[in-house]
Amino acid sequence: LAKVREHVGERLTPHFEGWRIVTDTVEPGDPTVPAIYIRYSDIASTAGGVVLDRFTIAAKLELVLSSAGSNAEDAADEMILGLCHFLQSQGDIYWDAANRGRLDNGSFGWVIPITVLSALDA
Repeated sequence: LAKVREHVGERLTPHFEGWRIVTDTVEPGDPTVPAIYIRYSDIASTAGGVVLDRFTIAAKLELVLSSAGSNAEDAADEMILGLCHFLQSQGDIYWDAANRGRLDNGSFGWVIPITVLSALDA
């Protein structure tokens, strides 16, 4: 499952310069560095109400945007728009809604749940 997080991180990195992409954490860390944290929420055998074949899982992740600096709120708001456009262009990553607010680390940001379809080794 770590490979799914890494794969999403690799796809995000070239599109979001200046933001650190973190694939190996559960909670946002240093609030002075703008970052996108990728964390698992669960896995499922269905996606959008459709039962997947026995060799496919729906990996449910959360992208956590943690902004920093004096204009952190504005930066996070701009970032979420770019991220939503990026996600819309992906054929195997699905999202529905993003939630805005103060994160556990004290920074301002967004949480956007995503679903990534992944093949299981037979």
